[in-house]
Amino acid sequence: MQKSLEQGLTQVQLATFLARSASEREQLDRIMRAKRAIDLAPQEILSLEDMASAACYAPTHFHKLFKRELGLTPHQYLTRRRLELARELLLTTDMEITDICLSIGFQSLGSFSTLFRKHTGHAPSRYRRRYFKLGWAPSPPRVPWCFMRRANIT
Repeated sequence: MQKSLEQGLTQVQLATFLARSASEREQLDRIMRAKRAIDLAPQEILSLEDMASAACYAPTHFHKLFKRELGLTPHQYLTRRRLELARELLLTTDMEITDICLSIGFQSLGSFSTLFRKHTGHAPSRYRRRYFKLGWAPSPPRVPWCFMRRANIT
């Protein structure tokens, strides 16, 4: 019966049917797989279809599940990751702002600057000047004390 049912469905209908029969844990794993794909290459130009295919979902179903699980749409999450990367590059490199904008996946310096200002409260150039002036730099990752004790560093 399963085989005859699968033959009568289109690819999108089949993906939706299989998604509904998946457990909640499997759904979350599939959404996290797409999230990892975004995290690994936020500078790539990813469409909703690309992200949905990484999770093996139809685009509309993926969008709904992603928003439900993470509280952001896939595009909002991608934009947030790109802006995090931009903040890091502004503070740790001497790249031009235009080069940063293009290297992280934005197509327009104007849209990048507007979004950056909206999320940080500062234009990219002002953000860089302000935090360099304060001597702020991203802190190195913290190593738990138990690892340091084991390595006899403490």
